Amino acid sequence: MADFNTKYKIYPHRYVYTKPSKSAFTLRDLYRQTNQGVLTSSKEKTALAHDCRQPVVKDYQNPHHWESKILAYGLNATCDSVDITHTRPILKFEEKTPDKLLFHIGNSVRKSGKGDAEFHCPKGLAVTSSGEIIVADSGNHRVQVFNQYGVLVKQFGKFGVTEGEFNTPTSIAVTSNDEVIVSDQLNRRIQTFTRRKVFKDSFSTNDFPCSVATDIFYNVVVGTTKKTIEIYRRGGKLVNRFSTLPETELDKGGNSIIYVGINAMSNSIVVCDPTDRLIKTFDYNGNLIKKFEPCGVEDGLACVPTGIHILLNGNICVCDSLNHTVAVFTESGGLVKKLIGPTDGCGSVQQCATGPEGHLITTEYSVNNIHCMKIFRYNECECHRFRPGSSKRPPTPNRFEAVTKISSLGKK
Repeated sequence: MADFNTKYKIYPHRYVYTKPSKSAFTLRDLYRQTNQGVLTSSKEKTALAHDCRQPVVKDYQNPHHWESKILAYGLNATCDSVDITHTRPILKFEEKTPDKLLFHIGNSVRKSGKGDAEFHCPKGLAVTSSGEIIVADSGNHRVQVFNQYGVLVKQFGKFGVTEGEFNTPTSIAVTSNDEVIVSDQLNRRIQTFTRRKVFKDSFSTNDFPCSVATDIFYNVVVGTTKKTIEIYRRGGKLVNRFSTLPETELDKGGNSIIYVGINAMSNSIVVCDPTDRLIKTFDYNGNLIKKFEPCGVEDGLACVPTGIHILLNGNICVCDSLNHTVAVFTESGGLVKKLIGPTDGCGSVQQCATGPEGHLITTEYSVNNIHCMKIFRYNECECHRFRPGSSKRPPTPNRFEAVTKISSLGKK
C-alpha cells in the first residue's frame, strides 16, 4: 500500500521505500547512487545491477527485488513530476503580428484620440479608384484621408453647421469620378466634395441619415434612422422613399441604424439591419426581392451585422462585430468564405471596404476597445509578393511627416 502522509513511503513485500535525496534521470545514474535505500531491507543487502545491462529486472532473481524496484521507480518518477509541476517557470511568448494584418492606424494606448491619424468612433469608409482611403471620424466630426498604406494625407471638416462642417458624419460614398459624399447625420443633410476634398454642394434629407451609397448614374441612396430608404438624383431631388420594414412593423422604425449598399450586378439596393440581423435586397421601387440572416462562420454562433460592402461580382461582405469577423455571402445568403477573424487581428469591426490593390480595410471601435482602422491582405498583388510581412516592417507613419518630406523633396 502507499502512504502519502509519511513522506511517500511504500511497503510492498517487506521493503520500505524512501524518496532519494537526488533524482536520477537515467538507469545508470540510478544504479550508481550512493544511497541505495530503494532496495534495502533490514535483512538483505542492496541488490546491484551491472552498468551494461539496461533492463532493470535482469539482475534480480528474487521477485521481491525486481517488483519493489519497479514500484519504487514509478513512484520516484511521480514525485519528480509533481515537483516539476509546482516549480515550473512561466513561459512568456512574444506576441506575433498576424500575417493578414498589414497596418494598424490609430492610437494603440488610448481608446480614442483627437490627434492626426487618431479616431473617435470611426464608422463609414470608402476607397477611391486611386486607392485613397476616406474615413468618417464621427466622434471628432471630421473626415480623414489616407493612402493605401495607411499614411495620413489630408483631413477636412470640423464641428459646425456651415458648408464643409459636420455634426457626426457617419458614412462615406465615392462616385465613379471620385467625388466624396458624406452623410452629416445630426445636421440632417448630405454633403458632396470634389476629388480634391473641396466642398461642392449639399442637400437636406427627410429623416436623419445614417448611411449613404451611390450608383453609376450618380443616384444617391440614403439609409435613415427610421429604417427608410431615400433615393435622390444629383443635386438633391427626391425620387423615391420607402420603408425597409413590413407593413405590420412600420411603427417600430424608431431610432435605429441601417446600412445601405448598391449591387451593380443586379441594379438593386442592399440593406443591412443590425436590429433584425437581416440582409435585405430591394429594387429602386421599394419591392423586397430577397432577404437572409447571415450565419456565424462557426456552427451555433449568432451574427450581428454592422456593415456591408458589395463586391464587383455581386457578393456581399458582412461585418460581424459580435464574432469579430468579416465574411463573404452570396446575394441569396450562402456563405462563400471567411475573410478575417479574431486570429487575424480583427476586432469589433464596424465597416469594411476593398481597395484596388487587393487590401481589405476595416474600421473598428467598441466601448472597451481601441478606436482604429486596419488594413489586411485580401487578394494577392505585387506589394504582397515582394514586401516583407508585417512583423518585419517598420511601424506605420501616422503623422504628416511623410507628406512633408515628399513635398520638400519636390521643392528641391
